[in-house]
Amino acid sequence: MTQKKKPSTLLEKLSQSEHVKWIAWTKTLYEKIPIPPDVEKAWRKNWVTYTKLPEEVKNMHRVWAKRSMYLLKAFFKTQFIVQLNHSKFVEVMKKFKQTGMDDNDIEELYNCLNKRKGLFSAKERKK
Repeated sequence: MTQKKKPSTLLEKLSQSEHVKWIAWTKTLYEKIPIPPDVEKAWRKNWVTYTKLPEEVKNMHRVWAKRSMYLLKAFFKTQFIVQLNHSKFVEVMKKFKQTGMDDNDIEELYNCLNKRKGLFSAKERKK
């Protein structure tokens, strides 16, 4: 039996963020419009921390988190057309610390983007 690949730390952090947004959105709707009792019951069941969610619910948030990762990738491709080396990339990313990214997230994002042609030089991609 093959073992499923564990989601990346960055994907999990983005998924957790998606869950927080979903809770805020559903609670706002709940306060503003009549919600059918069965929907309310389903929502309330998932108004818990991300870590307490069943995997099938986490997977729904991961779908949206992956969309955010694609947007990040596109952003970095357009913003960093110039060839950046690893130390310059880390320096630039540290300016974005207010996003909640820590050094491991920055490293993971760099490694993910480094596999894509056109973002970094061929020499840098081999590192």
